[in-house]
Amino acid sequence: LRNNGLNKYNPDYMYVTNETSFLKIMEFINKHKYDIVVKANGLHSGKGVKVYGIHMLSLTDIINSIYTVLDSGESLVLEERIDSDNEFSFMTFTDGEHFSHTFPIKDFKRLSQGNEGPNTGSMGCIYDCKRLHYLNDDLIEEAKDVNEKVIQFLNKYKADNKRFKGVLYGSFIVDKTCNLRVIEFNARFGDPESVLIMESMKNNFAEICHHIANKTLHLINIEYENQCHSMCKYLVPKGYPDNPISDFSIDLTDLSIGELHSSCIIGGVKGTFGVLQGTKSRSIAVYSTSDVDLYEAEAKIDVIIAKIINKNKNSFYYRANIAKDYEKYRAFNERLLLGFG
Repeated sequence: LRNNGLNKYNPDYMYVTNETSFLKIMEFINKHKYDIVVKANGLHSGKGVKVYGIHMLSLTDIINSIYTVLDSGESLVLEERIDSDNEFSFMTFTDGEHFSHTFPIKDFKRLSQGNEGPNTGSMGCIYDCKRLHYLNDDLIEEAKDVNEKVIQFLNKYKADNKRFKGVLYGSFIVDKTCNLRVIEFNARFGDPESVLIMESMKNNFAEICHHIANKTLHLINIEYENQCHSMCKYLVPKGYPDNPISDFSIDLTDLSIGELHSSCIIGGVKGTFGVLQGTKSRSIAVYSTSDVDLYEAEAKIDVIIAKIINKNKNSFYYRANIAKDYEKYRAFNERLLLGFG
């Protein structure tokens, strides 16, 4: 985001290849007193990020993480660590010229309750009345503006048939001074955030794709259901993400047809219904909403998860108490937004 008016949203970073001198790498590490993030530039299913204090506990760990990536033939980015749990995903549809924004969603990447354990592809996500307790209207509008400007920058000087079209997935974080920072961008839907978006979308998605392809997105109003609280949680194979089991049978016969069709999305499995087998990836997403609060939405999900686990003992793991982990800092964050931190 350098040199295009958006640099203030960047964390400090440096791009590293096998040609980068060790001295330059050490200068960056020491500048931030080891408090950095190592991000591989390849595709790693959401697990290509190493954070100091979590995955790396010493200078040796940092150096080993850097050179493990470089030795694999990839490049990487070193970033200053933004010490905040207030991350959110914000996706924008574009036809290359016009924009339609979704809403902020919080992804829970850490394996275990209390935001403990290794990073995963994701263990679940939530939205909270189309916002989150660490966001106000100004921050949401700012995220919209950043996504739009990034798309405009991508399409600058491009012919119509070369313009970026589809969905831009902006990953953001609100730092401890309530300022918006960018983590990364992806040219795709977020996973599992897309579950909440697609489940609440009123429009026919094929119609949206038609307008994106024909550069007429401004002619359609993309609408979403008004459920106030929504959550998605994953059932993953035991041992996930580092040493997951695989090729285990999956029995869903305790679920009703309604539960299967309205609340479950089958993910990283093989076979057909009745003869399903788990792979090493996230197996089943379970989704629910509530007009009361996220605790109720999670309780509905956990009822379904309990039925699945009862039939598939020793096969699955899931993250408990996502609503509790989200609510933990609500009062503190709301005071910060009001200027009373």
